[in-house]
This record gives sequence, C-alpha cells and structure tokens, in this order.
Amino acid sequence: NIARLENETFIHLASLVSLTMISNKISEIELYAFKNLTNLQSLTLTLNQIAVLRKNRLRFLTNLKELNLDYNKIKFIEMEAFAGLQTNMHNLSLANNKLEVLKSFYFKELVNLQILRLSSNQISSIDSSTFDNLKKLFYLYLNDNCITKIDSSVFFRQINLIELDMSFNLINNLNENSFKFNNKSNMIKLNLANNRLTSLTNRILKNLPNLQWVSFENNLISEIEPDCFLYLSNLIYLNLNFNTFRRQKNLRLKHSPFDFLRKLKSLHLRKTLNLLFPIELL
Repeated sequence: NIARLENETFIHLASLVSLTMISNKISEIELYAFKNLTNLQSLTLTLNQIAVLRKNRLRFLTNLKELNLDYNKIKFIEMEAFAGLQTNMHNLSLANNKLEVLKSFYFKELVNLQILRLSSNQISSIDSSTFDNLKKLFYLYLNDNCITKIDSSVFFRQINLIELDMSFNLINNLNENSFKFNNKSNMIKLNLANNRLTSLTNRILKNLPNLQWVSFENNLISEIEPDCFLYLSNLIYLNLNFNTFRRQKNLRLKHSPFDFLRKLKSLHLRKTLNLLFPIELL
C-alpha cells in the first residue's frame, strides 16, 4: 500500500535492472526518488493512483528501455516529464489512463521511442506536432479513445511507422490528406475498425503504398468509390465486415474497387446489408 515514493528510496540499489510496483496507491513521486538507479532498464508502475507525470522525476533513469504506467489516473504530463530518457527509451505504455488532449511537448524527449501505447484513454484532441520528434516510432496504439478526425499533419514525420491502431474511436471522415507524410510511408498495418466512417472515397489511402493489412470493420460505410484502393497494390488482408453497403441504382462501373488488389488473399464482407457493387465485379 505504498502511496508515495520518497527521495532516495532506492539509493543503495544501484545494480537494479528491473523494478515493478503494481497495485499500490502511489500518487506522488518525489524529485530524487529514483536517484542512483542508472542501471534500471524496466520500470512498471501499473494500477496505481498517479494523476500527473511531474517534470524530471525520471531523469536519473538514463538506461531505462521500458516504462509501463498503465491503469493509473494520468490526465496531464508536465514539460520535461521524460527528461533523461532520450537515449534508450524504446517502449512507453500509458494505456487505461485519463488523457484527453495530447500536447505538443508530451513526448518531445523520446527521440528513440519505438512503441507507444495510448489505448483506452479519453483522447479527443492531438496537437499537430505531438509526434514530430518520434521519427523512430514503429508501433502506435490510439485505439479505444474519443478521436473524431485525423488532421493532415499529425503523422507527417512518422514515415517509419509500421502499425497504427485507431480502432474503437469516433472517426467519421477520412480524406486524401488524413495520412500525409513528408516521405514514403512504411506502414504495413492500419486498423480503423469500430469507428463512424460512412464512406471510403478515392485516394484516401494513396500515401500508404506499402499497406498489407487494413480493417474498416463495424463502421457505417455505405459507399466505396471505385478507386479507393487504387494505390494499395501490396494489400493482403482487407476487412469490411459489419457495414451497411448500399447498392446504387443504375450503377455503371468499368471496375470494382477490388480490381487493383492483385495480392489480396483475405477479403471479409460478413454481414454487410447489401453489396455496393454487382457480384460479378468482385
């Protein structure tokens, strides 16, 4: 039932590599609490009561690679909260907290971060430069939040992003700049299941030529434009289950949207109310 990490709590444990404090009542970490833990590589503080990540509390953990703060009450992150972690920090998890807005300075120091989990918060807004310094980020999990739109510059510098999960949000629209990058994107997996999308228009995925896996399962999609998947020549898996496709009257198309998916191996159309396209175009 630890409620507070006081200064120099671990001062004599300089050889410590892993520290786990799960299911306590920790709400405050004093400035010098982690002093002398320069060899620590993994820190787990899940299921505690932390509401604010204070600045410089982690600055002594210069070799830290993994930080797990899941299931706290974190609503705000102070500037320089991750100061000292820029060299070795690869994996940060902040899932199941109370974050509502992702400020531009939140992750600025984490230039070598590879995995960022922000699932199951209350995020509704992301500053346009929030992820700008995370040029080595491979995996980003924003699922189960309250995001309604994707601004054109949010992922602009994330060309190395391999997987993006934005499922279980409130996204109701995509356009051709929703996934805009300053160079060719390496993204392979995109999850937009369980949102509120109503249509898939031409060119919305044009900046994701390496995409192999995409899910639009359980949206409100009633229309798919014919050239929607034009640029996805590497796509292997496509999930469109549980949508409300509407068959258009007098539909005259030379091709279906699936014609460009020459490498597609798995297509899911379970419980779609009607096929938007005549079956002979599939």
